[in-house]
Amino acid sequence: MFSIEKIKNLLPDYLRTADKDRLSKALAQFQTDRGNIDYTDFYIWDTPDFWLQGDLLFSIRQPQDYSHLTKAYGKDYGPAIIISNTCDLEASNKRFTEKECLMAVVYTVEDWVERMGNLNPSAAKLHIENLKKQLLSNFLYLPPLPEDSGYKQGYVVRLDSIFKFPVSELNSENYIKARNEIRVATLSNFGFYLFIIKLSYHFCRLPEDPHRPE
Repeated sequence: MFSIEKIKNLLPDYLRTADKDRLSKALAQFQTDRGNIDYTDFYIWDTPDFWLQGDLLFSIRQPQDYSHLTKAYGKDYGPAIIISNTCDLEASNKRFTEKECLMAVVYTVEDWVERMGNLNPSAAKLHIENLKKQLLSNFLYLPPLPEDSGYKQGYVVRLDSIFKFPVSELNSENYIKARNEIRVATLSNFGFYLFIIKLSYHFCRLPEDPHRPE
């Protein structure tokens, strides 16, 4: 996606040299070696008292599959990941018009395999292998949480399945009180930088193929 030298230039100054070196080595896995990726320390557990971009949330109200019969979306509750910037979610950051919180739909790998029921086993296996190697631009693979028992293969984020959620509701008393239960994981520096690289590549590919004449 990006050369590791360019990635180093994107790392903030507040990171210690040791942290920068460790992060650079982790992200370098996505440059040339497309074998097994080391997802160790992908999450952190000492989380702050505010929402962070890349937070993995449990049971958030969201639209479900579009029905071509009724020309409408269904609605349900399920896991999601925060796409919006951290500063856009801050309750004290007052604006003329409140920004919405953008989230992407998340599936367990097991659920995603079930949704691909029309694929033959070999094609499904290859698809999951490509997901875990981060080779698909519209998907982000998240490793399993340490306490996971039934979902040992991890999670699939659909970067092309995004919905909005009211920031005012996310910062309401009910959600703030239950934040530790709603937020099931927060990305480490390694997880976060992989997240924004995949997000940037999915939405902004520079230069794009079509030429735009003056």
